[in-house]
Amino acid sequence: MTDCVNALATTTGSEIVSPSKMDRGYRYVKDKWTCAGLTPQPSDFVRPHRIKECPVQMECELVASHDLMNNVPDRKGLTVAIEVRVMRIHALDELRMKGYANRIDPDKWSPMIMSFQELYGLRKGKLSKSVLGKVDEEKYRALTKSDVITQQGDEDQDIAKQRLELPK
Repeated sequence: MTDCVNALATTTGSEIVSPSKMDRGYRYVKDKWTCAGLTPQPSDFVRPHRIKECPVQMECELVASHDLMNNVPDRKGLTVAIEVRVMRIHALDELRMKGYANRIDPDKWSPMIMSFQELYGLRKGKLSKSVLGKVDEEKYRALTKSDVITQQGDEDQDIAKQRLELPK
């Protein structure tokens, strides 16, 4: 699935791409299914389609959304944590634990995990190169650092630069 994830990594469904996203290399894509080479499959309970190629799929409904960074006036709600209720899980039969209808065998399924913009699995090392891994992580700092208040840790970027500039 790494090729599919990378194909979509810097895409947005918004026709107007924000300057922040443009700076990180994002582009508008109307049909993400075709872009990623994926196949839509009807869901049982929710409107969005499932991805046929995914070995495990969850149909979820939104329970609540929670604005984050409430203590930073100009960043409040910029990021949101969502709480969902899983209504149905679809999994390939070969991933199920022998003798159980509703258990995934962890020895048979190694989910992909994104860690610091890189794609990993449950084995050592990266699964493949990540498109998002090419985006300078510092470009995300502006999303969390306020323009109107100073917070503890705001100077960390400057301290890190000073450390790099020290003679060795």
